[in-house]
Amino acid sequence: MYSFTVNKDEKIIKKGLASLHIEDATLSGALYLTNIRLVFVGHILGGNAAKKEVSVPLTRIVSVKGSRTALIIPNAVDIVTTADEKLQLVLRDRRQWLTAIEQGLSSLK
Repeated sequence: MYSFTVNKDEKIIKKGLASLHIEDATLSGALYLTNIRLVFVGHILGGNAAKKEVSVPLTRIVSVKGSRTALIIPNAVDIVTTADEKLQLVLRDRRQWLTAIEQGLSSLK
């Protein structure tokens, strides 16, 4: 249902359903971690069904940390990019995603 173009030397490491909060919009879709980038593919909730893709190269991620939605539910990951863009991903298995993303970042060093 959700797909994106994988580059020649790119490999998908992890994928799963997720929601993305960015600016004033909430998108529902799927999150992919590759050896090169983090990719969210989905559509705006309550809006049109147009596909939206957000791709963040791992080299542009400044910080990644676990957070909570509704102040109590520990199911989100906050990401800050070098352009000071803030993304909040809501997903299942937050701990597994945090570990996978952190491993992806450390493999670049």
